Amino acid sequence: MVIADSRVRIQIKCHLIIQLGLQFDFSVAAMCYDTYFKLKPSDTKLLKLKPSDDKHLKLKTSDTEHLKLKPSDTKHLKLKPSDTKHLKLKPSDTKHLKLKPSDTKHLNLKPSDTKHLKLKPSDTKYLKLKPSDTKHLKLKPSDTKHSKLKPSDTKYLKLKPSDT
Repeated sequence: MVIADSRVRIQIKCHLIIQLGLQFDFSVAAMCYDTYFKLKPSDTKLLKLKPSDDKHLKLKTSDTEHLKLKPSDTKHLKLKPSDTKHLKLKPSDTKHLKLKPSDTKHLNLKPSDTKHLKLKPSDTKYLKLKPSDTKHLKLKPSDTKHSKLKPSDTKYLKLKPSDT
């Protein structure tokens, strides 16, 4: 009976904390979450969380919009590349994400930022490139079809005579 009473009191405390969005120790929130409440990920906006605290919650990636994250905090989340739209990222932050080249459409990249991504030459179609930007990519001559090149731009490519 005493145990049940304490559980009810704690449940009421958790309910008030969550309803009012008060700041409190995360260990209390974890207790409330784990023991008494089935929180939806969107409810995290009511909690004052550090990004690393998301390991205590079962979050979908889209729920990251409710957390104040630095790009480096993405290592704590299981993200699909398309989920980067929920984060304010600089191109260099892509090193924290497992990206396919086609996923660069979700980021605002300058061509020089391609050094942070493992790209195949054909992936240049996803980037707004000037010919000189090809120096950041490992290209075969035949790959120039994906870029708008003038003949003088061949200085940026590793060519064999037969490639002319």
